[in-house]
Amino acid sequence: MNRILLTLATASVFVVGCGRAALDQGAAAPTAALVEKANATVEAKADPASAPASADATRGDIGAEAAAAPAASARMPGDFVVYRFTGSFRKAALTLTEKVVARSGGILTIDFAVREGDARDELRVKFDETSPSHNEVVSVARLTGGVEKPAALEAYEALMARTTLTADQNEALVGTEDVTVDVGGTSVAARRTTYRVRVGKRQATLKTLESTTFAWGDVGGEITANGKVLYRAEVVEAGHVDLAQAKAVANSDVAP
Repeated sequence: MNRILLTLATASVFVVGCGRAALDQGAAAPTAALVEKANATVEAKADPASAPASADATRGDIGAEAAAAPAASARMPGDFVVYRFTGSFRKAALTLTEKVVARSGGILTIDFAVREGDARDELRVKFDETSPSHNEVVSVARLTGGVEKPAALEAYEALMARTTLTADQNEALVGTEDVTVDVGGTSVAARRTTYRVRVGKRQATLKTLESTTFAWGDVGGEITANGKVLYRAEVVEAGHVDLAQAKAVANSDVAP
């Protein structure tokens, strides 16, 4: 909806595909989105210096500068973001929740929860923010009833790929503009960048929303063609929760 979305978007934020044409599927989803998770590399027909390296619409590598380490390092235990992905690329809306559960030096632990209808998948992923990419995956675990079970990197990539739509070709950078967007009731300064791309045989428009003041980097993104929304990633909620209090409440709900 870091990156996530949709990549945030990669697509991922928003990135995606978070190259995902909206939330990047890189090593750290949320960073920039939704991670530079399934990076979809596109060849620009326009000036390479002005075109993105990937078609991420949301958190992705499109605008890697906006998803730099300073924004990622601002995330602390209890911080969370919720991205929603819609559009014709999916049969039903999908939400991705990312919550920081621990920080130890440069190692950041984030819980990812994808919900689609009644189905829910959860992973716990550790990222090394001191790595060159600021979000190299250190380990992945699947969460089942709060219990961690070791998982492969592919499990994380597959989860993030569900938030992705890949633009097959980036034809040109159309323009950029500074805008203000509402994120959970808070006004956030962001930059909207518009590209002309191709998705399959269709010419489409890719728009990304990135913010250097938003801890998760990607604010949103979308791909449209002929007036139809193919992909949209957006932040529906972001904030902070007291992890200790939340755990206490959860435990109190468990019958003795």
